[in-house]
Amino acid sequence: MKVGVVGAGIIGLAAAEALTRRGAVVTVFDRSRPGAGQSGGLTRIFRHLHRSDEQAALAVEARRAWRALEERSGRRLVGTEGVVVGGGDLDAALERLRRVGAPAELIDARRVERLLPILGPRTAPAVLDVDGGAIRVRRALECLEGLLAPGALTRQEVFGVSTGGAGASIEATGGSHRFDHVLVAAGAETARFAADLGIDISERRGVHPRLMFDVTDGRAGLPCYLDRSAAHGETAYAGPVGSLPRYVVGLSAGETLPLDARATTLSGGEDLGDLYARTRAYVRRAMPGLDPAPVGFRVCHLTALAGDPDAFGVWDRGAITVFAGHNVMKFAPLIGECVARRIVDGEPGTALTRFRGPESPVG
Repeated sequence: MKVGVVGAGIIGLAAAEALTRRGAVVTVFDRSRPGAGQSGGLTRIFRHLHRSDEQAALAVEARRAWRALEERSGRRLVGTEGVVVGGGDLDAALERLRRVGAPAELIDARRVERLLPILGPRTAPAVLDVDGGAIRVRRALECLEGLLAPGALTRQEVFGVSTGGAGASIEATGGSHRFDHVLVAAGAETARFAADLGIDISERRGVHPRLMFDVTDGRAGLPCYLDRSAAHGETAYAGPVGSLPRYVVGLSAGETLPLDARATTLSGGEDLGDLYARTRAYVRRAMPGLDPAPVGFRVCHLTALAGDPDAFGVWDRGAITVFAGHNVMKFAPLIGECVARRIVDGEPGTALTRFRGPESPVG
């Protein structure tokens, strides 16, 4: 079976790797290097705690899929640092994690201080997601690419996809390419390709900054941190950068500037300066153990479905499958496996049929 994949982000590569293991001949198209779009950066947080039991249970499955990928690649891809969750209803969070079988415990303020000495003096009890940790993004992308057949990745810009007859076509800078099936997993560009197929993907699009800071005492391997307390004026997420003494911090996903529906430019006269300044101010107040002068900066693009930053959707049009969503890196190996099963075997896979975020257009 010949399969073309549009997009060399984490989902496209995970699906391509799973398709290759099923004997498919896969060609992955991208105009840039793998992970240059929404999958870029050095680190992401793998967490089990989500809005619903169903999402949390999906994360448990995804953690197993990450471990299987680590076995195939021979490299550590998700750290064992854990995730400290502060604020909100801690008892409810702990109960949810335990219900789905994710190891977790309630930790007192003193232990929070030991685990995260970068925090300020207003430390409070928290929940520790034991099997959570930081995803090594570049390493994961490299491993997935390395598990593909030689020459599977081609740097070509794709202009369109179409279905007809017994297969589907990809129109790219190198010409027209015919396949038995095509997967579109092109991140922020997916909705544009889907529209040409008559698929309307409703997204909330936006951008927000994520800043990287040095840990002043040179300590590495700190846990990830989800601050839902607003005790320091903001809610935020943060995590380590592999084995480096650095920490990445961003305000919660709701703190975004809007993009217009079809472009990647801000819809009004806003800029990122205010969010950048607020993130730095939050770090000064909440994390005095970080040097407040950022050493790195990344603009993150949001493509949330149904207003849920963890939702994703799958659509089929003939021999074309379209995947869209946001904040899905933590699910990537599981989604890739299920998409491959859907394409090769005609079976949708549990992650693509059981998950239902609020009004999530999975189908």
